[in-house]
Amino acid sequence: MKCAWLALSPRAFGSLSHRTEEFARRTATAFPLEELYRLGQGVGEERLHLARLIHQEVAIRNAQLCKELLLLPFGLAQTRGVHEVVQCFSSYVDWLAEFPVPANDADEQPFAELLREILKDNNNIPSTLGRAVWEVRTAMGEAGYEDVRSEVNLILDRFFIKRIGLRFLIQHYIE
Repeated sequence: MKCAWLALSPRAFGSLSHRTEEFARRTATAFPLEELYRLGQGVGEERLHLARLIHQEVAIRNAQLCKELLLLPFGLAQTRGVHEVVQCFSSYVDWLAEFPVPANDADEQPFAELLREILKDNNNIPSTLGRAVWEVRTAMGEAGYEDVRSEVNLILDRFFIKRIGLRFLIQHYIE
């Protein structure tokens, strides 16, 4: 399972799939660190409960990141780099939606393997979004881009903080 970085579908340049839109409209769960720690240390039913939560949360949060990327200002949402990232994150939503929710201890290992694939797969996200910024910077010119640089930095900082949180959830479950 890999993101198709270069084979963008026509749909990728305008909207999200119905499935990704549906997940994006859901509300992500806020996890207190104490609860994550307790569930992560648990075995049996507690561990299975965490697997079910993570199964849903990773799909919701990836879908919401897709939606946010398509709403970026200054032409960023129309860049190839942003659409590559959206397609990649949308594929994770599909993977999770098609993967059965863990129902017993035997389901946990394949689920953890799927999460490992997601973690391993998206290491190029920062450089891909960097190319998107470069596209916008080139189109706007140096002076034009300087006028919006601080806002772009703030928007991308928020995106990457959310991405770090998502990766933390996945890593916490795997370990």
